[in-house]
Amino acid sequence: MDLKVPLFKQTTKFTCSPASVLMILEHFGILKANRINEMKILELTRGKPFKLETDVGIASALMKFGFGCKIISKQDVKIGEIGLCFEYESIDISKKSLLFKKFLKNRNSVKMEALRKGCIIEDRNPTSEDVIEILNKKMPAILLFDDFFIDSEDNRFHCPHTVAVVGFSRGNFKINDPWQGKIKVSKSLLDKSIKSLEKNLGMRPALIEPILIGKRN
Repeated sequence: MDLKVPLFKQTTKFTCSPASVLMILEHFGILKANRINEMKILELTRGKPFKLETDVGIASALMKFGFGCKIISKQDVKIGEIGLCFEYESIDISKKSLLFKKFLKNRNSVKMEALRKGCIIEDRNPTSEDVIEILNKKMPAILLFDDFFIDSEDNRFHCPHTVAVVGFSRGNFKINDPWQGKIKVSKSLLDKSIKSLEKNLGMRPALIEPILIGKRN
């Protein structure tokens, strides 16, 4: 199975989520994948005041363009997630508490609006079986995980990363990685990468299913 979703490479180190969203929007002929639109989508996907993406932000971006959405992700935000923001974004650690409160307030507002518009949220960690279920509906999926085990660079490190999963064949997922390009990842390695995000970074992995309105299951 290969859904033939076009690849779009992220133009900054913080825009893997907007790039993944744009691949799906272009696949359905809704919005052209380019840097200008990537920056516009970033304003929807990021967990303000930080740059790192959130599950509800990704869903919000898709819903803005007419999709329904289902999120599979634990909804209790861990402090480790915000700690990562300070490490990667060079934010003054003395402002940690204040910025964390702003993050939670913004995330909750985005989440409530998504729920109001019909977004479905399953409060648990996703698995590779969940990804296969989405692909069997002939729909690509957006996955937030730890890319350490699939990164081809020598100086790889644990890092949250968002990709578009666009196919599955012979035990391997076909992934449009906005950083590396088109890659294949085994089912066992994908599950390992999903679990690693929480284990090694204190973040919640997330799976976002775009739903064409009128085809909700």
